[in-house]
Amino acid sequence: MPSRDTPRKPRRDQREDSRRRLFAATIGCLVDQGYGSTTTSAIARGAGLSNGALFHLYASKEDLIIAAVVDLVRRVIASVNQGLEEAGPTRTARQLVELSSAAMRSPEAQALLEFYAAARTNHRLQQALVGVEREITDGMVAYMAHAFPELAGTPELRGLVGLLGTATLGTALVELAMGNVVTLIETRSALVTALETALPAT
Repeated sequence: MPSRDTPRKPRRDQREDSRRRLFAATIGCLVDQGYGSTTTSAIARGAGLSNGALFHLYASKEDLIIAAVVDLVRRVIASVNQGLEEAGPTRTARQLVELSSAAMRSPEAQALLEFYAAARTNHRLQQALVGVEREITDGMVAYMAHAFPELAGTPELRGLVGLLGTATLGTALVELAMGNVVTLIETRSALVTALETALPAT
């Protein structure tokens, strides 16, 4: 039992800690069980919180999953951005494709694929998907414009982002469902070639 002198976390820090634990448990449930089998009770148990604490922060399973997926998207984008930063000024189209593909093939990213699949028949998730897509697009535009300044402000930038995003998401879905490695390698090679025609030469 903690002593009376043990400092307690400020309420705001407690809430943030609870959110982080709920996000981690939500993503874990989506990856391990899929959307249909994910329950608020399982999420709360995984986070080490009560059902009441969960519903104090999020009104429904959908609200929590949407918040957790948006947080995941931001972290995936940050990881790609960090990889491009570490590559330095000699970063290439191939590095961009490999970093983006690796991020979408991570175990956590499978939760995003579950979200897309569930949105097909869930109207609430369909509505939220618009915001998730915007989050992905804006994040990719920002890191590509920063990594390749020559593209910043050009009409081609959003087209390239759309191509990269669609291709990496599509290949991740194929890999998850079928494991067709040869097709994936060919697709990524074609994507590199397409991007090299627009990205600055190194």
